[in-house]
Amino acid sequence: MSTTALIVVNNVLQRLRESTVTSATFPTNTYAQLVLKFVNDTKREVEDAYNWTSLRQTKTLNLASGTATYTITGAGQRFRFIDPMNRMWNTTNKTGIYPIRDSVLQEWKQINSVNNQYPSWYRFQGEGSGDPIVEFYPTPDATYTVTAELYIPEPDLTLYSDTFIVPVGLVEQGAYARAEAERGEDGGLQSSESWQLYQFELSTYIARSNERNGEELVWYV
Repeated sequence: MSTTALIVVNNVLQRLRESTVTSATFPTNTYAQLVLKFVNDTKREVEDAYNWTSLRQTKTLNLASGTATYTITGAGQRFRFIDPMNRMWNTTNKTGIYPIRDSVLQEWKQINSVNNQYPSWYRFQGEGSGDPIVEFYPTPDATYTVTAELYIPEPDLTLYSDTFIVPVGLVEQGAYARAEAERGEDGGLQSSESWQLYQFELSTYIARSNERNGEELVWYV
C-alpha cells in the first residue's frame, strides 16, 4: 500500500522528538516542509539506488505510417530500461528496436536509400514537457505497436496526500539521518550513526529484493 507524505513526515518528526502535524497544519509548518525536502532527497536516492520492481512500467507507443518521432508520455527524466541492452519491442512484428548513436543515424539518413520500413533503431532527441522524445529509423511504413519496459521513479512529494511506493522504512531512516545532520547532535543517535544505519538498511532491502528477483543484480552506489 502506498504511504502518504503526511505519514512519513510525521514518522520522521517523532524520531526527532518533534510535534507531529495534521493535514491542515502540514502546508504551513516550516519544519515539516524541511523534513519533506529530506524525505524527497532520500526517496530519490532510494529510487536511483536499485531497480525496484515496484517502479516497473510498460509504456506503449502507437506508431503511424510516415511519422518517425514520438514522446514517451509519463517516462519522465529519470527513467531506466529494464532490458540491459535498452531495447524497445515492436510487438506487431515481434522484433527488437535497438538504440543507435545520433552520428550513425545521421550518416544512415544521408547515405542509405532506405525509405519507409518497419523501425529497427531509435535514438532520443530531446524532451517535451519533461518526457523523452524518441525518433525511430527507418520511418514506419505502417502502423506498429512499440513497447518500452522501464523503471520510472515517482515525482517528488509536494502535498500531504501525495504517495510513494518505494520502501517507506528506508525513506524514513534516510530523512531522519539528514535531519539530524542538519541540526546537529541533540542527545539521540549521532548523525553518522544514523547514516550508517540507513546505509545498512538500504543494502539489506536490496539483498532481500535480489533473493526474490535473481536477475536484478544492479546496485547503484
